[in-house]
Amino acid sequence: MLEHAEAASEIELHVACQADHRAQEEPVYSRFLRPVCSVANHSHGNDVFVWYVDENVQTTSWLGPSFYGGGGYGDAIWGDIGIDRLVLAIPTDTEIVPAPATPDGGLMVRVMAGDFAEDGPMAGQVYARYCGPCGSGQQGERTIELQYRSADGAVDTGYFGITAIEELQLGVGADAIVCAVDQTAGQLTPLQDSEPFLPPAWPDERCQ
Repeated sequence: MLEHAEAASEIELHVACQADHRAQEEPVYSRFLRPVCSVANHSHGNDVFVWYVDENVQTTSWLGPSFYGGGGYGDAIWGDIGIDRLVLAIPTDTEIVPAPATPDGGLMVRVMAGDFAEDGPMAGQVYARYCGPCGSGQQGERTIELQYRSADGAVDTGYFGITAIEELQLGVGADAIVCAVDQTAGQLTPLQDSEPFLPPAWPDERCQ
């Protein structure tokens, strides 16, 4: 589900939960994204990713990460079912813009240019290859490109991609805003009746 995965079920550094069942069991943690929820059903949709963007500040704009609702190559790209959500730990009043240059305090959202491109260094690596952009899904879905810059200019995610992810949540609190991702137009639409996902607390005792 995170980049370098041919299919979500083939990677151990996954961060997922059943969005249908918001009640959490024992959390699963990743050194890339934290915290995350228990995994009940890998690569079958209804997964939730939580990204604390201030922990991965890019110094090169094109080195941002890639997120996949299903997987990063082959049938796994657009074969996932259900509704997947990426949660960005950013302020809820972040300004959404449709193109660069991304302003401080802004989130740029657009369709990623190009058709299909396999990452060069990982090309041919069966368990590590991934795409970006990833072509088109059955309904014309495309990879969406984003960039976030904090209001104080201290955090810049660089350009990052989401593929086959249907929802984007801004914020991690009860006032978080959940948006539907238009994967053909590269636009966000707030979902008034959608319940925000509240991440479990980070287990500091595990880091002693």
